[in-house]
Amino acid sequence: MESNAETRADVSQPSARRSLALGVVVTFGIRIYGAALQYLTQIYLARTIFAQQVGIYAFAWTVVSLLAFLTPLGFDTSLVRFIPADLAKREWGRVHGILRLSQRATLICSIVAATLCAACVLAVDHNLESHGSVAVLLSVVMIPIVGMLNLFQGIARAFHWILHVAGPAYFVRPTLFFVAAWIAIEAFDRRTGEDMIIAALVACALTFAFQYVTYRRLLPREVVAAEPVSDALTWRRTSLPMMLVASFELLLANTDILMMFWIRGAAETGVYNIAVRTSASLLFLFFAMTAFAAPRIAATHAQGDRRGLLEFAAKMRLFVVMPTIAGAVVLLLAGRMLFDLFGHEFTSAYAPCMILTGGVVFRTLSGPSDSLLTMTGRERQLAVVLATACSLNIVLNTILIPFYGGIGAAIATTVSVATEVILISTFAGRHLGFRPFLFTPTERGSR
Repeated sequence: MESNAETRADVSQPSARRSLALGVVVTFGIRIYGAALQYLTQIYLARTIFAQQVGIYAFAWTVVSLLAFLTPLGFDTSLVRFIPADLAKREWGRVHGILRLSQRATLICSIVAATLCAACVLAVDHNLESHGSVAVLLSVVMIPIVGMLNLFQGIARAFHWILHVAGPAYFVRPTLFFVAAWIAIEAFDRRTGEDMIIAALVACALTFAFQYVTYRRLLPREVVAAEPVSDALTWRRTSLPMMLVASFELLLANTDILMMFWIRGAAETGVYNIAVRTSASLLFLFFAMTAFAAPRIAATHAQGDRRGLLEFAAKMRLFVVMPTIAGAVVLLLAGRMLFDLFGHEFTSAYAPCMILTGGVVFRTLSGPSDSLLTMTGRERQLAVVLATACSLNIVLNTILIPFYGGIGAAIATTVSVATEVILISTFAGRHLGFRPFLFTPTERGSR
């Protein structure tokens, strides 16, 4: 059984620093593999099912992602705050209680979301004349599965099960999806966006089976044996604002894909989706840092170590910024040749990709500012910031996509991301003394 002591360790201790280094290296390696395989899968799909079908698949998967990431109701994030604190106090019953509540809430909410989504699709297109409608209707089956996958990833972060934070999402599922897609295309000549959704469903179901078995094996015996203790009101009050944060983050990340599909159609969406995936590949290190840093931030904040918190945040930012900038330069120089690999339909993705890459670099400069706010009780302020950025994103996409297509969507998203980062950084500086755009932590007190 993996030790939970790491979750409670002080980052200033040598053992904690070794654990930090190990966690970063392992998570980094898994995410490199996942990012590389997912990108190679996109190239393979682009060359075998082409832009229109890629667009249909991207649209349906985006709908699933948006709904499934909301169904944990914020528990996938709040667990990272509550469980380390309860483990430190050896309050096994509270840990058991929040685990049980979060799983029940996620399952019920995801079934309701899937049912409502299917009803909406049938109400809008009851004859299922659109390929996009068929793909979304098939994909609703995945909503409960992906919702539980997201929750179990949050549980792994809370217990600091290093291999299981990134492993299922960035190793198991991408591998299974590539295999399933390859079999569908090469063995059965199934080349539609709907077929790729079925392949994704198979991959998600098998990944969930693996993740559930692992969870049952790693869960501490003390937690399993303890009588569940409920503090549902406190947990829900904290989790729901975190759900709002997650929903706004996802909406900000996916509004451009949805609106491109509705306004410009599947083919242009397929091309733009490749631009999004390419620029987003530079974020793998940023998300690896965020996933690993969140429980450390929660534990350090609980100890009242302001200086240690600021120094840790500064180190995490420096760890991410330089490789991301280097990757952006490589993409700028070699991007045109890279998009040639997808086929002639996708060469126009270079321009929106470069615009989106600018937003990616700007985001990494802020370091773990969003985790600092979420893990220190400032999730409501973060939700307000993200709501503002999402509103701006929708307005800009509505204005720019009809005239400029993918370039307009990229401009809208990048401007919105820059606005989000500036506002989050302002809050992080005001409340915690962390100035993201300076490379030394400050020791300003909270205002």
